[in-house]
Amino acid sequence: MNEKGVESFRALRYAEYNAVERGDLYYLGMGVSDYRSPQINDLSYAAKDARDLEAAFKKMNGAFRAIHTLTLTDSKVTVGNIRRAKDFLSSAKPEDVLVLFIAGHGVHGTDPAATYLLCDLGRRTLQPRGDGRLTSISSRGCSRGSAPAGSSS
Repeated sequence: MNEKGVESFRALRYAEYNAVERGDLYYLGMGVSDYRSPQINDLSYAAKDARDLEAAFKKMNGAFRAIHTLTLTDSKVTVGNIRRAKDFLSSAKPEDVLVLFIAGHGVHGTDPAATYLLCDLGRRTLQPRGDGRLTSISSRGCSRGSAPAGSSS
């Protein structure tokens, strides 16, 4: 309004806002601290770290549309549960965020890839190599990480 009390016409403007939809958070955590094989030293924090990270993500209300978590620790880190984790991730969409956390022991083979050791090694046992490292071999009748002589396959 000016000094004469006249008001200008208001400029009417339209603006479109196309908000980017927030995605969901999927956290898949695996941590093995307690190994069943006496050949493998237990770890102090691998399982704890997986659980702690899950708790931190669960507190992030509002940062994501929804928060989905699956944490496998110690005896729950099995081949079957890891395969079933694909079902947990099956509803994830491209706009979602996926966090994969893996903590525990691993071994290197002859190729550059590393192998994550599950709590029970499945049907595998570790054998010392000439260079002081351990190598994984399949075995029949394996109990607590030791196999009868000549039972490797």
